Amino acid sequence: MKSIKDFSIIIFLINTFIICGCGNRIPKDVNQLILENANFKKPITCPIPLDDRNWEKQLLEWERENGHKDLWSGGLPPAGSSSADKLLNGLNDDLLKFLKKHNFVTVKHLTINSALGKQDHDLLIYNERIKEYILDSNATDALTGVYKIGMSLLLGKRELKEVEITKEGKIDFNGVKIKFMELTIKYSLTTVINGAGPKSNEYLGKATFYFDPEKDIWILENLELGDKGIKEYIF
Repeated sequence: MKSIKDFSIIIFLINTFIICGCGNRIPKDVNQLILENANFKKPITCPIPLDDRNWEKQLLEWERENGHKDLWSGGLPPAGSSSADKLLNGLNDDLLKFLKKHNFVTVKHLTINSALGKQDHDLLIYNERIKEYILDSNATDALTGVYKIGMSLLLGKRELKEVEITKEGKIDFNGVKIKFMELTIKYSLTTVINGAGPKSNEYLGKATFYFDPEKDIWILENLELGDKGIKEYIF
């Protein structure tokens, strides 16, 4: 007995197809299924590098001793690492350039006295301007009152522009003729941060749908997106 998962394989064996650019032939619920797909509607974000809670406590203690309040000026804990480690805890050079270019961070060198002796650190100090681009910016840490560790910088979202049928037909599925459609989708990526738009104005994706006669609905079998997520903005 064929499973519904066999469907995506079977349709590629069909020779007859219809090329169509008529948007009004596409069922309304098909567009909605694309928009509601988890991968399509997921915002494109960049993780903000922050250190663990022990590092936060160490910095807070250092601040009390030295009076440097600028370390928390942006409302986020500064990110840092020992100078013996890779730059800023292994932060990618392209990401660091991006954060500095848009005035989201400044880099500061710091020497901290500890039980292990003097330790040199390079810090990412987040600037006030980054706050409006932080995803879920209402979430705060109960201990410090600042943003949670692991917050993300919002870069953009996907917007559907056009859907076109590239192949359609029927297939015998357990004695029932089931309709299917293969679609090409055209979409764009929005620009959230001024001057930090995506590499392209338009992207192409592919979607496969089949019609469930029992439920009387179209079902999205597969969706392939043409963008590379964060790499469209930073790398």
